[in-house]
Formats: sequence, C-alpha cells, structure tokens
Amino acid sequence: MDKMTISLVVLCGGKSSRMGRDKSMLPVDGETMLERILGRLRTPGERVAVDDVVLSVGDASEPQRYEKITGVRSAYDESPGCGPLAGFEAALQACRHSTVFVTACDMPEVDMELVEELFFHVALGTEAVIPVDKQGKMYGLCGLFHKKAGGAAKRCLREGRYRVRDLLHELSVVKVPVERLMGGTHKLQNINTKKEYEHYVEAEAGFPIPVFSVVAYSGVGKTTFLERLIPELKKRGLRVAAVKHDAHQFTIDKEGKDSWRMTEAGADVTGLMSERRAVLMENRPVDTEKWIRTIRDVDIILTEGYKFGPWPKLMLHREAAGKPLPLPPEQCLAVISDVPVLGAKRMFSLEDEAAVAEFLAGMLQNQKKYKFYGELSLPS
Repeated sequence: MDKMTISLVVLCGGKSSRMGRDKSMLPVDGETMLERILGRLRTPGERVAVDDVVLSVGDASEPQRYEKITGVRSAYDESPGCGPLAGFEAALQACRHSTVFVTACDMPEVDMELVEELFFHVALGTEAVIPVDKQGKMYGLCGLFHKKAGGAAKRCLREGRYRVRDLLHELSVVKVPVERLMGGTHKLQNINTKKEYEHYVEAEAGFPIPVFSVVAYSGVGKTTFLERLIPELKKRGLRVAAVKHDAHQFTIDKEGKDSWRMTEAGADVTGLMSERRAVLMENRPVDTEKWIRTIRDVDIILTEGYKFGPWPKLMLHREAAGKPLPLPPEQCLAVISDVPVLGAKRMFSLEDEAAVAEFLAGMLQNQKKYKFYGELSLPS
C-alpha cells in the first residue's frame, strides 16, 4: 500500500525570551534541535511519509538562519508580532499537501510514530487532530491539520485573536488523550528554559534503563505471567527490576517496629536495611516516572500495570477471563494471548514466556539504535 505523503511545518519564529537564545539552534547530541526534529520526522512510517518541509521563520527581515539545511523552504509571517498563529497561517499557505503535521522547534522528542498515531484518528471532515491531557490542555502546536485550517487562522488574526486556542475553537478537532499515545507526555515535552534544556541534555547523554509495562485487567494473570517471565530473563543474564502498581493503601512495615514508629512520627522517607536486602519507603506522593528513573544497576524494568503510563506495553489477554482488551492492540508493543487478536503488531502465546524473554533480550541488545528515557523509543 502506498504511503500517504504529507507536509511538515516546524515553527521556528519565536523570540525564545525565556531561553535567551534561538531554541532551534541549540546543540543536542552533535546536531541542532531543529536537525534532530527534522531527522525524526523525515523517517518514513508504515503509512505516512513527509516529502515537503516548511519552516516558519518569523519576520522576513531577520537573518537567514537556516540556509545550510537542505530540502526545506521558509515561510515568513504576513502579520509580524502576532505570535505563533501568524507563523502557522503563513506556513500552511506554503504547504503542498492538504494534510500537514505542525510542531514547534522546541519539541525534540516528536517522531513519525507520533504522527502515525494521530493520523489513525483522521476522518472525513476532520480539520485537526490534537493531543490533549487529563486536565484538558490541548497541544495545539503539535498536531495534524488540514491545510484549509490556514483560512481559519487568517480570520482569527484579522479579528485580533492571536492565541492558538482561538484557532482550535474554529475547527473540527479530534482530541486524542495523551495517555493513549506511545510515549505520552515524554514525546510532547517542550524545552522552554535553560534549566529544562540542561536537564534534557543530561538525560540524552546516556541510555537509561528500558521499561516495559505488562498490562491486563484484574484476573487475567499478570503476576503469574511475570513469575514465569522473570526467570527466563534471568537465564539470559539480565538483571531485572519489577514494579507493582497498587491502587490500595499498602504497607510493607510491621506495626510497632522501629521503622514503623519512625514513619508514624512523620518521616518523609524511611529506610530499612539488612545484609541481604534494603528498602526505601517514600511516605509521600511521588511522580511515578521520576521514581522509576531512580532504579539503578539492572538491565530491564518490568511494571505490572500502568496501562496509561508512557512505556511500551505488553498486553495480556485470556479469553476465558471474559474481559475486554484494556488497550487498542495497535498501541501495544506486543499482545500475549491464548487467542489471535486482530490489529496486534506482534503476537505471543500466554504459555510461551521464553519467546517473550527472547524478544525483549533481543531489543536490549540493539538498544544503542534507540534512545531510552525510562521508556523505549521504538523504531518505525
């Protein structure tokens, strides 16, 4: 099947006042932020390919910063000083295709996989497909648009409405929950400040431990499967961390013991150690992603649960359990089931934990092809 060809718009015309320098030219792992974004989005996907790139570069009087970048065209604001909406409108006019992926130049983790996930939601009459988080925030500068959205942007500018949300109110928008996108908020992060940039570069310097989430409804057998999978991974010489998601108020301490008394006294973190094992108990709310990133000296992290987390999913399904699929199969790295599942990228038998272990071990051997940030960026 022929790929759908689309245009790409990268918004580069901002003043970068919080960063203090041009964000598109920030160095990241031997290339600029812009070059990184272009490289990730010019890689063809299974259904979509970019063959037309337009850079929205603001005022035509500004120096030509992008002359050395090949295969791109520049679009200049017809309404200078009116923010990203002016750049959006000018760039859409210049695009050759009716379907356009728009992103800001400070979002270095966007990739073709994200484009294809959004493209899945395009339907007749759709003018925009936008990620939206649980608080209702729309990522209006990272989405798919029909070229005719440029006309609505022009009307907004003419009426003095310069916010991207003003444009979205004028369009037929499909809102895709961020938690249902592979990579979640990680891929949608933008780099606005020097501190955020330094943190990003620090993370980029290494290969943090890859995380995989085993997901299923209660009663399907997640724990039983993990009990069989972990020994298979250990046979292959891998050091394994396992993290259980518990929706209840669990306790691992014994009432009356010294550590319990310290916790009850109000300690924010309580430590318990012996010669053979140790535990640190966080007695306060934690950010799950940040907490999992603190795990060290293992080769792989498996989570039981976190079906809406940012990590690649191994989805379990057992027909006899009478439960539906917890996620669309195409959003999962693999489906492990006792019956065939339509739409699965990869299928494994519920009884073949050795094959799953071999698959994961193979991915870890090739991890230098990808970047790990506590999650795995899969190849397209």
